[in-house]
Amino acid sequence: MDQLQSQLRGKIGGKKYLLVLDDIWNEEWEEWVSLKELLVGGAKGSRIIVTTRSLRVAKITSKCQPYVLKGLSDDDAWSLFKEIAFEQRSINPTFVKIGKQILERCGGVPLVIRTIAGALSFKETEKEWSSFKDNELARISQNEGKILATLKLSYDHLPSHLKHCFAYCRLYPKDHKIHVQTLVQFWIAQGFVKQLNPSQSLEEIGFVYFKDLNERGFFQEVGERYSWEGLTCKMHDLMHDLAESVAGTESSIVDSNEIASKVGEKCRHISIDPSLIVLFKGKKLRTMLHFPNYERNQNMNDEIWDFIISNYRCLRVLELNGLDFKMIPRSICKLKHLRYLDLSGNLILRSSQRAFARYKICKL
Repeated sequence: MDQLQSQLRGKIGGKKYLLVLDDIWNEEWEEWVSLKELLVGGAKGSRIIVTTRSLRVAKITSKCQPYVLKGLSDDDAWSLFKEIAFEQRSINPTFVKIGKQILERCGGVPLVIRTIAGALSFKETEKEWSSFKDNELARISQNEGKILATLKLSYDHLPSHLKHCFAYCRLYPKDHKIHVQTLVQFWIAQGFVKQLNPSQSLEEIGFVYFKDLNERGFFQEVGERYSWEGLTCKMHDLMHDLAESVAGTESSIVDSNEIASKVGEKCRHISIDPSLIVLFKGKKLRTMLHFPNYERNQNMNDEIWDFIISNYRCLRVLELNGLDFKMIPRSICKLKHLRYLDLSGNLILRSSQRAFARYKICKL
């Protein structure tokens, strides 16, 4: 920490700087004071901008009046709504009237407008639009605290197979760059993708699922090329909150001993540091993901391997990339339901271990 503080002072000492701290949630006043003490060495005119959805954070971090962002103007809100909701239909005066009434409930929030408009773009009759306005939307208040409930309306109108696929995305950390091809392979491994048309592969059908969710506004920052390989995307923080809400107790991100010990036995899908898996109580895991976090000790010893193989025979997805282990126990073949195995990034993994590729679909 002393070295980091010294490096920071060296970077800003005597220099005029602009520092943006985006999406801050820490409400501890003492920690903010400690941070400010490290930032006082800049030249006159230096500025710090903090963005947050917490009014308490805004008050703690600012000596001036916080600037509260307002929603879009009526004209801009309608322009965005119209572009999405009427993309594939002629602009009927009756649809326009209903659409503007629905838009009043969106509070000018772009994400809400995009999501609601995306849901309506798949409804083809005036009756469906009126039903959406009079029934589902009528139960939602306009105040900011109901944004998540408004977004959930679009989730509620998804086909069941897309609901499973969206909720599964809760396993990714916030602001994580999602590789679409890998995400689709996860969906396939879990049995979410149904091959109704024999002329299409499961991968092609899964990619259609992704495009359907994207067109409804559930993803953002989708790569410019709409091709299969190399395509990435992200989820808005509020969409991630929605995925967490609808996933409930079946999915969890486990990044501390406390969370690991609290996750219930009904949990089926987890993102976890392998060293914490021994604290997990459930026995019916279907997904175990690992997103490298270099703040923790990355290791994978025989004891952890044995624990996973002995306790989680229902695993369908096992991703253990970026860990430091040399050998894979032959007992891994007892995981008879395993459909996706990722061991990439383990640079010292012995080449002889690659023989496991003939037992499972592997990524090495």
